[in-house]
Amino acid sequence: MKTEGFENISVERCKFYNFPVYYPLGKYHDAVELVKKKYKSNNIKSLYLFGGFSSPGISDIDFLIVLDNPKKGVQRVFINKENRYLILHPSYIVNEHIAKNLRVIYPPIEPILLQGKDLEISALDKKLLDYYLIYVTLDVTIRHFPRDFLEQLFIKKIDVRKSLLRMHALTHSLVVYHKLVSKRIKVFDRYIKDVNDLRKNWFKIDEGNRKEKLIEMLKQSVTLTYLFIDKLNSYIQSKKILEIKKGSKAVYHGFQNQTFFIQGWNQNSALKKCIDYYEENGKLYSFLPVAFALLPISYARKGGLIGEHIRRGLETDIVDYTIKGKSVVENRINLLNEQMEITKVSKHSHFPAFFEYGLKSRYGFINIFIRFLRRIKIIIVNL
Repeated sequence: MKTEGFENISVERCKFYNFPVYYPLGKYHDAVELVKKKYKSNNIKSLYLFGGFSSPGISDIDFLIVLDNPKKGVQRVFINKENRYLILHPSYIVNEHIAKNLRVIYPPIEPILLQGKDLEISALDKKLLDYYLIYVTLDVTIRHFPRDFLEQLFIKKIDVRKSLLRMHALTHSLVVYHKLVSKRIKVFDRYIKDVNDLRKNWFKIDEGNRKEKLIEMLKQSVTLTYLFIDKLNSYIQSKKILEIKKGSKAVYHGFQNQTFFIQGWNQNSALKKCIDYYEENGKLYSFLPVAFALLPISYARKGGLIGEHIRRGLETDIVDYTIKGKSVVENRINLLNEQMEITKVSKHSHFPAFFEYGLKSRYGFINIFIRFLRRIKIIIVNL
C-alpha cells in the first residue's frame, strides 16, 4: 500500500518543533525520587510508576496515584523546567478499586510500586483474555490511529518528541496484536525494530538526517497503521466478535476521537477518504471499519459520565448488534466512568480517564483555565 497523498511532503515543506533534549537515565531516577518526596501524603495510598523510560531524552515518566479518599484529591505539585520535561504531564489518579482492576483497562500492564501499599492487581479470566486485548486495541485505535500521524502531516507541523512517543505507542499495539493472533507479522516486527533503532540512536544522528528519517517514519506509520487496522478488522470478522444486525453507519464527533465508521472499509480507500474530507472541511476525521463503532455504541448505552458524553457525540442508525465478551465491555466502561467520577470530585487536571472519548475535565477553576488554553493552542497550531 502506498502512502498516497504524502508524496510531496518533505523536510523543506515542514516546520519542526519540540525537539528531544537528552537527559541521562540518572536524571529520570532523580525525578522519580523527587515525586516520591512531594507525594508523601496521608491521602495517597500508593504511588506507582506506570511504564518505563527506555529512551532517555525522549521517554516521559508516567505516575499512577492511588487515593485513599478521592473527595480530598491530591495537592498540586510544582516542579522545575527540567523535571516538567521528563514528567511531561500530570499523573493518572485512581482509587484502590480501579488500581486493582488495571488489567481490565490495560491487560499487559505491570505498574511498579514506588511507595505505599502494594495493591494486588487482579488477574484476568484467561477465557476472556482475547476480548480484553481486542477492546483495549479498539479504544487505542479510535483515539490515536491513524490520527496521531495524520494530524501532523496534514498541517506540516511536526512535534518531534510527540511523534517519537506515538510511534513507540504504536509498537505496543502491534505487540498486543501478535499476542492476540499468536503469530508474528514480519512487517510489524520490522517497524518495531525501526522505531526502537530510531529512538535509541536519535542523539547520534545529525540534525538534517534526523528530520529526513522522522518524515520517512511518519509516512511509514500511516501506511502501517492502515495495514494494522485491516488485519485487526479481518480477525474480528473471522471470529464474529462484532456483528451488526440492523443499521450500517456511525459517526462520532467527540474531541480528539472524531471518526466515520463505514461499511466496506478497505485500507486503500480509507486514507483517501480522510485526506479528501480534511481538504474539504479542514477537520481530521478517521475512517474506520463500521464494526469498530460497536464499542463506543455499547459504552453509550451503558451511560455514566463517559457513556453519556459518547452518546451526545454519536450519530448512528445501528440499533441491533451482537458483541462477544460483553462483560469485558461493561467492566471497561464501568471503570472508566468510576475514574471520571473521581476527576469530578477531586478536580484533578488532565487524564480524567484512561479512555475518555474527548471528555475533558471541566471541574474546578484550573481545569476551566486549562480547557481555555487548549482551545487557544488548537487555533494557533492550525494557523
